[in-house]
Amino acid sequence: MTLSTSCYRPSFFSKLAGSYKQFVRNEVGRLVGTDEHGNRFFEVDPKPGSCKQKPLRYFLVPNQNSLNDNWMQLNIDLPKVTSEWEAWLRHRRALPPSPEEIAKNRDDAEARRHRAQTLEANRILEEERSSKDGTEDVSIHSAGQRKASPGGFPIHPGYELLNGERK
Repeated sequence: MTLSTSCYRPSFFSKLAGSYKQFVRNEVGRLVGTDEHGNRFFEVDPKPGSCKQKPLRYFLVPNQNSLNDNWMQLNIDLPKVTSEWEAWLRHRRALPPSPEEIAKNRDDAEARRHRAQTLEANRILEEERSSKDGTEDVSIHSAGQRKASPGGFPIHPGYELLNGERK
């Protein structure tokens, strides 16, 4: 009876020997792309006959030459990876992102951020105007809700503020 070497549970020593072989062999994947921070993204296809179905995906920071180099010793900040590349690294997407897609998503996020700032400024102006007039806008506070407490939490009728205390 022969054991298949493709899907058996390896022992400690076989794992140790395998990691040593990988360290010596220093297998390099194919370069898939780079980002604006200088990170390089690689992919290594699984070996034929292996149990692994998904390719190994990894990235190297700008001055890192291999996976064996510790990026913390390169005197750089934490690596910055965009959400598109992170999704590719974690196999949430099949194809790597294009620079156009990353730029479009960045522009969309900037537009949303600008729109949120505009809405917040309008809300503050509306509250200031209604407080000067002495009227309260019904759309700001719903009918079943009173103004917020000093801590910022809403006060609802029928609920206790502290244990055993009703208002």
